[in-house]
Amino acid sequence: MNEIQALRLIRERRRRELRQVNRTRLRRLRELSDPYLMPDAAYQGLYRLNKALTTELVEELEPHMHQAERSTSIPTKLKVLCALHFFGQGSYQKSAGSDCHLGLSQAAVSRAIEEVTEAMNSPQVLTRWVHFPQTRNERRQAIQE
Repeated sequence: MNEIQALRLIRERRRRELRQVNRTRLRRLRELSDPYLMPDAAYQGLYRLNKALTTELVEELEPHMHQAERSTSIPTKLKVLCALHFFGQGSYQKSAGSDCHLGLSQAAVSRAIEEVTEAMNSPQVLTRWVHFPQTRNERRQAIQE
């Protein structure tokens, strides 16, 4: 093994170690943090829903989401909060990932948003909450409201 290969090997080992340290740090942050303990105004500012409605949404979406298989997997509640944060900001995943109450990496944020969006678009959930006016009178009433 030459010097360049040895340096590459050392750099790659260091990158893996840093990734593992970051994963452990984020997991501990998730375990110690509870967004439901935030003041109501701050909570609603981040997630755009109150705590009761968020709980109801989590319960509604949970059957349509992947069930956790590992003890270290991200709880459904945090995935939903992450997606709500992202939807409420209307921009980048980075702000959802940097939410100190969630403790998620950018990749985990991306997967959570995708999973929650798919669950929200399942026919059982969508038809319960979304109704498009079908008749002329319903459309007129919707326009007036």
